[in-house]
Amino acid sequence: MNEDFHLEKMGKDYYQILGVDKNCSDAELKKAYKKLALKWHPDRNINNQQEASEKFKEIAEAYSVLSDPKKKEIYDRYGEEGLKNGMGGAGGFPGGGFSFGGVDPMDIFEQFFGGSSFGGKKRGGMPKGFSFNVGGMPGGMHSFGMDDDDYGYSQPKRPVKADDVIANLNLTLEELYKGCTKTRNITKNITTSNGVTTKKTNTVVIKVQPGWKDGTKLRYEGYGDEEPGVIPADIVFVVKTKEHPVFKREGDDLHCTKNITLLQALTGCEIEIPHLDGTTIKQKFDKILTNNSKETIYGKGMPIRKFPGQYGNLIVHFNIQNPTYLSQEQKDELKKVLSNVSNWA
Repeated sequence: MNEDFHLEKMGKDYYQILGVDKNCSDAELKKAYKKLALKWHPDRNINNQQEASEKFKEIAEAYSVLSDPKKKEIYDRYGEEGLKNGMGGAGGFPGGGFSFGGVDPMDIFEQFFGGSSFGGKKRGGMPKGFSFNVGGMPGGMHSFGMDDDDYGYSQPKRPVKADDVIANLNLTLEELYKGCTKTRNITKNITTSNGVTTKKTNTVVIKVQPGWKDGTKLRYEGYGDEEPGVIPADIVFVVKTKEHPVFKREGDDLHCTKNITLLQALTGCEIEIPHLDGTTIKQKFDKILTNNSKETIYGKGMPIRKFPGQYGNLIVHFNIQNPTYLSQEQKDELKKVLSNVSNWA
């Protein structure tokens, strides 16, 4: 005798759980799952974890059924009980029903978002032991092969490092020659998660080393403004050399210009140059000096940073000053002297 078997639909309404229509698209289904999974994730419901965990499992269960065409077909015909009782004949799930015990619903969450927790702890607040056991698959386990379409949720972002804050450290040549200690006050804003902003001042001590060059950088990590989700910027001091009235620096060498008279240029001279260390450099020249000629005084330049105890050179550029007036008698005397000179340059 043939008997018609009727199974009344009972159990959970997966469409209602996810808040979707029976004819919803895959994209709408995924969007609904993501929204609800984020809302009821146990780590986001610290004060209500028991209820959140149950909701979270229920949402995962609903999605696993409605996202699988075969399970969805059986569910639409027979309801939740049809799945659990292995309804569907050869096209259904011989060898097993829909059960619990093995795969955590966090697995679905991780396939969407790439991580299981929000607060840094692994699977915080989520009890294990919930799975989907579907007959016909090896070991009875259902394989989830979902695409991670993004519908408004982005994984918790790593803090972004703020751009460096650049500040000039203006130094004289004397300070760069001898070394010195500088202090700088750095005031930064600190914004809390509640939006309250306060100011904090830090004092940094900078020990300037002899021989530092223009452009030398000093980095102080994390001294920039603080705000939620942002790693404070580094403060970078960049050495800038102040203009000097006597010397110009090129690498480890110093350059200066010395004015001498035509008489000194022709007959020799001794020059004096006030140095950066407070001493006076005295140098005698017996040779004839021409305009714009230059002479090197060795070891009187800047300290060489890489080679302690060694110094660059001082290059002296000569500017010859001619008399603005000569009497006729003086001119005649010069003619007598210079007319006998044969080795003109």
